[in-house]
Amino acid sequence: MSHASLLSPFWCPLNIIIKCIYFRKGHRTQLYQNFICLSHGCNIKCHGCILITELSMKTKYHSFLKKYASYLVLFFLFFLLVFVLKNLQTKERKTTFNINFLERYKNTPTLEIAGFEEGENWKGNFTRDSGRTFDGDTGMNIFTQGKPNIITLFKPLNLTAFDAVFNVDTEEMIKKIDTLVFTFQDKNKSRASFIVPSLKSGWNFLTMQKKEFKQNNFDWNEIEETFVELTSKKGETAQIALDRIWTEQSIKDKTDFISYPKEFFNLKTVGKKTFLHLGSPLLTQVLFNKMIEKNDFSYTVSFAPKKFGTFGLSFQTNTKIDEGYLFAIEGTQMNTWRLYKKEGKKEVTIIQDFLKSNIFEKEAYLWLRVEKKGTKIILSFSVNNQQYIPLKETEDSSFSKGYVGIFSKGSYLINSVEVKE
Repeated sequence: MSHASLLSPFWCPLNIIIKCIYFRKGHRTQLYQNFICLSHGCNIKCHGCILITELSMKTKYHSFLKKYASYLVLFFLFFLLVFVLKNLQTKERKTTFNINFLERYKNTPTLEIAGFEEGENWKGNFTRDSGRTFDGDTGMNIFTQGKPNIITLFKPLNLTAFDAVFNVDTEEMIKKIDTLVFTFQDKNKSRASFIVPSLKSGWNFLTMQKKEFKQNNFDWNEIEETFVELTSKKGETAQIALDRIWTEQSIKDKTDFISYPKEFFNLKTVGKKTFLHLGSPLLTQVLFNKMIEKNDFSYTVSFAPKKFGTFGLSFQTNTKIDEGYLFAIEGTQMNTWRLYKKEGKKEVTIIQDFLKSNIFEKEAYLWLRVEKKGTKIILSFSVNNQQYIPLKETEDSSFSKGYVGIFSKGSYLINSVEVKE
């Protein structure tokens, strides 16, 4: 193989530059002559050889190269290093969607009238029920046969508009109810009463506005007692289950949401912090108004469980949430996890496993995260938002764009949502 054939158009000028370094260090005449011979002897007419050869024949350029060759090499190597590092460095994702619910709702606290938990000072004929509650540990069952059954709670309150959620077991039980009345009594023994309209089977979400109460000189700032009165039809036995009664200001800004379950989508204040609250005995879904259009993102949700069930992140789904990915934490103790996808009516589990320890604690923050890098899906969680513990990595290419959301069954306080791309 000839000497010229070893010099590619890229390496030829680089070899000549290296010989210029030796030229600067000593043996000027001999090495310079070798340099010139190499330049003129090169059979490859690349631009680098021609340029260096022509320059070597001109005194002023020749002197410039002799004087600054080492600096030119250092500059070239520095530029090459910067170029390589810039292209090899992983690009940092930027936040493109973020909701801090604690900040958003800090001026709209709720007031819990009753959660029907142990320790509340209710009096009357009722039973506690831990099986049909979704907001806390227990709910309350009220029975009646013929005559009214009235239960009473002594608790000072200062109320504005308020909402109530309660349950009627079956359609048959609904047909047996004659009246259901909520009443407040102030310190002057004046009363404000609300007669509940017709109910549907299953859980009902009821909004009771002050103007809809039958009242006379009632003082909403000085409430002392709350009454719930259930009456069945003649000769029948009726039953309802109550889970939560609270006051809240309505959520006015809902532009960040495409869809949400109206009955189980509300606020809840714990201590001095107000969260978005998702509480439901059924699997419900919230879809955020955030479209992801590339396979390079991270999606993180911070939340705290109040009642265990199912909690998960949906990502790259359509608006009907019948196509896309879902990452779920499941089980009675929320100690299993699963990544699956929906393809129409078909549900396919991609990967699943057990959590090695019970990481979930009631009303303790937890962060769930899903990352997508091309076809690679990375699942992880954190208890402090600093160190994320990986679950597993897998690959799937079924979906490349779509919306992000949350799905849940049980009771959860949502702290924040963040997407980085």
